[in-house]
Amino acid sequence: MKTITVCGSFKFAKEMETITERLELEGNCMLTPIKLTRPNKESYTKEEGLIIEQMHKEKIKISDAILVVNVNGYIGKSTNEEIDYATSLNKEIIYYTDLINNGVDENKVSKEENNLPIEIEPVFEEYVDFETFSKSDFRAVRIIDCKEVPKSKKLLEFTLDDGTGEYRTILSGIHAYYEPEALIGKTAIAILNLPPRSMIGKVSNGMLLSAVHTSNGEEKLNLLLVDDNIPAGAKLY
Repeated sequence: MKTITVCGSFKFAKEMETITERLELEGNCMLTPIKLTRPNKESYTKEEGLIIEQMHKEKIKISDAILVVNVNGYIGKSTNEEIDYATSLNKEIIYYTDLINNGVDENKVSKEENNLPIEIEPVFEEYVDFETFSKSDFRAVRIIDCKEVPKSKKLLEFTLDDGTGEYRTILSGIHAYYEPEALIGKTAIAILNLPPRSMIGKVSNGMLLSAVHTSNGEEKLNLLLVDDNIPAGAKLY
């Protein structure tokens, strides 16, 4: 029997529960992160956040190993810090992807997933004239900062370099698909000349572009990220 502390993003709560149950039924003592009862991390005071982090470290300290729930290979900043802490204590590091794959070729799994039924929205039949299209100002934007929006489970707040010399704020409801720290430093595409829009007391100035489709009945979203060599503010034609 091993005592194992579970680490990973709350985004993967379902996967955490499933793998925790499996390992506990195999005879291990599983220590899990606190189940947050408030909407998001920002709902807790700085002092409360530090206590939660410290208590999780205490769990790691008394464990034989940690289980990193790295769904699709994703490991966030805080989880990386927990890995470093566990490594400094000579704890065994177990990865979720290693357990669920059980030696299966990941490339093969990926190909099988790609063969699932995919649905896309129909192509518009109505034409738009070039003059109307050219009024839309599409630009490459560098993500300077990205964070959760208090009181919202869906929204992320982006601070963007759009090449004008002043940072731009855009809110986007993609938190179900991305953790904010994973997007910092990336280059995305935004339309800048939409009217400002107020959401939960914050103003969004533009819209980030994403590609959306449905796979096996589940909606999938990918933020459009481009080569980081493209400078902030570069216009798309």
